[in-house]
Amino acid sequence: MLKKLTLEEFTVFQNASLEFAPGMNVIIGENGLGKSHILKLAYVLHWISHEVYKKENKQDSEILSTSNDILSKSIAAKLVGMFRPEHLGRLVHRRKGRNKSKISANFTGNKKGIKFSFSTNSKTEVVLEKFDVSLPAPSVFVPAGDVISMMPFLKDAWSKYPYMLDEGYNDLSAFLDKTVPVGPPPGEISSVIKDIENVLRGKIVLENGRFYLRIKEEGKMEIPLVAEGFRKIAMLGHIVANRSIQSNSLLLWDEPECNLNPMLIRSLAAVLTALASNGTQIIIATHSLFLLRELDLCERSKKENKTDSRYFALRKTENSGIAIDVYDNVEDLSPLASLEAEIEQSERYMDEGSVELVADNA
Repeated sequence: MLKKLTLEEFTVFQNASLEFAPGMNVIIGENGLGKSHILKLAYVLHWISHEVYKKENKQDSEILSTSNDILSKSIAAKLVGMFRPEHLGRLVHRRKGRNKSKISANFTGNKKGIKFSFSTNSKTEVVLEKFDVSLPAPSVFVPAGDVISMMPFLKDAWSKYPYMLDEGYNDLSAFLDKTVPVGPPPGEISSVIKDIENVLRGKIVLENGRFYLRIKEEGKMEIPLVAEGFRKIAMLGHIVANRSIQSNSLLLWDEPECNLNPMLIRSLAAVLTALASNGTQIIIATHSLFLLRELDLCERSKKENKTDSRYFALRKTENSGIAIDVYDNVEDLSPLASLEAEIEQSERYMDEGSVELVADNA
């Protein structure tokens, strides 16, 4: 699991350090403060560590060799693939003259970690100082946009137009393309799958590369015909059922609340909490106060096996930098513009309603 991520002069960050909980981690803040950048960077580091594990265990891997030279080029290529800059050096924090980004990460177990740097003029490789981590469980990055309805066309589009989307979409499509193993799922995820199927009122099936929602009373429905909110829940259900998400996996999800109504957000919060309780490390970025509160309510309702949770609040500083405040509880969060606007609207709405109610009664 990812324990700590330290950034110096990387994209919008001058200096930042995040120590993650083994369970649920939530990043909040206004637009443009780097929430998605943290998720993508964490994914790149976990992804390459898993590829090294596959290479060491003679599994199919995108890493050609575990030599420092190959690893430094692989890290650089994945960073460019996920962030889509013109070249690697464009990810260095912008300022006059040359500058250098320094990245380090620590993972659970024997101080394992990664440390590297790259400068403004870097093109195809990083300067690798440390790499001694090999992770058996994969990481899954879920972008804010819909992916499951693009199957099976995403593979062809990717091969023809590789710069149309970042590599997170292509990686997720590979997980979605995996079939569900025969036999009952392990006990720890069977209840999660059942909860998702109850929300969908049916099961997700993959046939000839296409997804369908199979509902007993209505038969099969092509996944593009299903509401997008349900499609996001279905996507999660399938990658849980086909074992892409495992205990000790890392699930990173950018704005999971997009296109979900409040009832579906409640269901999603319950599923994410259950996954975290079963050993999956989760890092999400969100603007939703509703989702924050639902995650907290899910945790409060548990009498046993409570999840370690952490909340990272990003905010601008007076010198135009970005600070990260860390909390263990939702109720301790300092006021943030992205959340305060939602609270303020609720108060205005209730006040207006009270005025109208008094006028009607008069």
